[in-house]
Amino acid sequence: MRRLLAVAVAGLAFLGATAVAQASPIDVTYTVSGSAGNWTYDFSVTNNLGGTNDIYLFGVEMSPLGARNIVGSPSNWDPNTITSYNPSIYGGLNINYDNIWIDGNFPTSILPGQTLSGFKTGSTASTSLSTVPWFAWSTAGTYTGSFCNINCGAPFSNPGFQYDAFAAVPDPSTLWLLGSGVVGLSGRRCLR
Repeated sequence: MRRLLAVAVAGLAFLGATAVAQASPIDVTYTVSGSAGNWTYDFSVTNNLGGTNDIYLFGVEMSPLGARNIVGSPSNWDPNTITSYNPSIYGGLNINYDNIWIDGNFPTSILPGQTLSGFKTGSTASTSLSTVPWFAWSTAGTYTGSFCNINCGAPFSNPGFQYDAFAAVPDPSTLWLLGSGVVGLSGRRCLR
């Protein structure tokens, strides 16, 4: 019974952490496919900024570090305009991003409430990455909300964001099936 209670508490903590992660102004997740030495990452970017804060620039830093390895782009997003970028000159973290996309239809980028996938990179690492550093820039004037860490609140500036992306969270129906299986196994064990 204690084990079942521990599983239930861990499940609630996981769901609570998921809800907190989705409260950020920009959510970035990814899926991974492939195998050792030949990984493909597909990033999805969700704009939760609100107002008129579109996202027009997005980048990640992959392993091995410094490798420019873009293998796919969403429609109208150009991976060749900017080949390397370090936001520390604007007060951001000192990370050299070499996998960058800019919207070719600027400023009609990722609109508030929209999600865009297809930002694909490759990696020759022996194991898949558990987190990937990312940055994004918004087009609209002054953003004073939480989580902004570059040009925050400055008039007529492009607010910027830098964080780590995590692998996509399983679908809630999958979590329900997993929980049902754990409960079933725990109940079966108690009956023995």
